[in-house]
Amino acid sequence: MTPTNLWEIPSQTVQILPRLYHENIIDHYNNPHNVSTFDKNDPHIGIDLVRAPACGDVMKALNQNR
Repeated sequence: MTPTNLWEIPSQTVQILPRLYHENIIDHYNNPHNVSTFDKNDPHIGIDLVRAPACGDVMKALNQNR
């Protein structure tokens, strides 16, 4: 597997992922969808921080509420 963008991780672990995950999951990992930015100073923008203490994952989501 040859990396084609910065989202790909060139490692042996990622090379075996196609065996474990559906090709759509691999595609969304390598080519993130619905990624954009908002003006943080806009009063209609909410910032959510979601943590998973068991594994240490953190996700920051910006939401536009109008």
